[in-house]
Amino acid sequence: MPKAIKGRKLGEQDIYNFVNEIGHSLKAPLTNIKGFSELLKDKKIASNPLIRTKFINRIHENSEKMHSAIIDIQDSIETYLTGEDVERDEDVSFLQEARKLRK
Repeated sequence: MPKAIKGRKLGEQDIYNFVNEIGHSLKAPLTNIKGFSELLKDKKIASNPLIRTKFINRIHENSEKMHSAIIDIQDSIETYLTGEDVERDEDVSFLQEARKLRK
């Protein structure tokens, strides 16, 4: 990331906080996806329709969380670079962080 964007120098702590938040927001759902998909490899678990459905639903929910987080990251970077707020239904933490960095 360049040292100056739109005339604002980013401090190391700013960058660390933002990257840390991104990492956490992507790692948590990915860990769930990996865990539940690994469990589904077990034939005993996969043969139980109720458990299989529950695990598949959890995988789907977490993939949706990851998708949403990626969109939030893109919106945050766009907000920071352009100085214009991205229209969203809810004010996510990435957007809040981007607004803080912009000031």
